[in-house]
Parts: sequence; structure tokens; C-alpha cells
Amino acid sequence: MLEIYRLGSLDTKYLRAIYGDFAMARQYEGVIRWNFAGQIFNTVLHYGSSSDVTPDFQNITDQIFDAMVSDYTDRLVNDINADRMSWREDIPGGVGQVVFPNSGLKVGTNSGSNAMGQAAMIVRKLGSGFIRPNKGRIYQPGVASAFLTDAGLWSATAGNAVESYWETVRELTDGNATTVTMLIKASNPTAPNTQPYTEVTALQFIGNPGTQRRRRIGSGQ
Repeated sequence: MLEIYRLGSLDTKYLRAIYGDFAMARQYEGVIRWNFAGQIFNTVLHYGSSSDVTPDFQNITDQIFDAMVSDYTDRLVNDINADRMSWREDIPGGVGQVVFPNSGLKVGTNSGSNAMGQAAMIVRKLGSGFIRPNKGRIYQPGVASAFLTDAGLWSATAGNAVESYWETVRELTDGNATTVTMLIKASNPTAPNTQPYTEVTALQFIGNPGTQRRRRIGSGQ
């Protein structure tokens, strides 16, 4: 990342006005691994930090998993689970590490219905800037079909619970006072990491179920 994008740069105020509050010293990729119906689903997230100090990924992972409380897991079928995360600095050739949460496996707790294996609830990531990327997506697998309305849309009950979870983990601070903030990364940059990231300022669930039929089975982001 060029120095012009770092906090404290003379151009930070100008860049924030155009792109949003994205000026982070380092960016990281975190991937939640889900197991569902014999498939692996990966939820790919990006976080940024204004510090050059590497975050405590064990602490951040624990917070992400500990936030999966009953109001959230009750919306997920009981044969889906999240078991680990992988983290790496989001640079070409960045070496990752696998982190298991201290609280163990997180399992969906809804036993009343099935879920659509190749569909997901989409939570939109929104940024405050004017230049792309100012929108992104999180694919939430395993939402119980009992939360579909007669019109085929996700109910507000389920949508608000899932949205609330992702809002909880939008900004996290580890035990060393290093704060990481969720980012939007350009989905198809012209070259790796040459397009600025945008800080996520809000999250919003989408009522229409998101299909993954055009993706390889088991993929998600």
C-alpha cells in the first residue's frame, strides 16, 4: 500500500472525502470455514488496521466466534457449523495461519427446517465514499428455510438477526488495543491491491435469497 494511503499522510483527509474512511496501514484477509451438507463454505472477510502491529488473530477469532450467540445461531440449520478461521496479510504471497476458536465449534440450532444448499442470505457491506468499491457482499450460508416468507423473501426476523451479528464484528479490538475494521475490497482490481479499500460503515441484509449456482458448489464470499 502506498504511503499516501497511510493514516497521518497529508493527503488522508482528501482521500477519505473521495473513497471513504479506508486509510489503514495494513489490510488482512480472514476466512471463516463452514461445514454444511458435505460441503465447505468459505466466508471471506477483509479487515484493516491503522497500526503496523500485527493483530492478535486468536483474540479476534475468539470475538468473531463468541458473537455467534443464540439469536444468530437460531436462524441457522443444525447441520451447519463453523470450526476455524484462516488469516493472512492481504498482500501478494501473504502467508496464512489457521486459528481455531477457544470456544470450539459453533453450530446452528434450528431443527425445524432445511436450508437451500446452493443459496445464501446476502448481507450488503456499505461504505461512505463516492468511488468504488463502496459496496460489497457477505454470503451467509445455512439460513433455515422456515424464515422464508410466502413471497419467497427472507423474513425480517432472520435478516435482522444475521445483520446484527455482522454489525457486531464490523469493528473489533484485540487484547493489545489494536483495532481492526471491516473493509470492502475491489472484486476485480486491475492488479493485486492497487485499488484502495473502503471502510464498511453499515451492513444491510437483502431479502432476496442469493443464488450460488454460477459459483463452484461450496464457494462463498
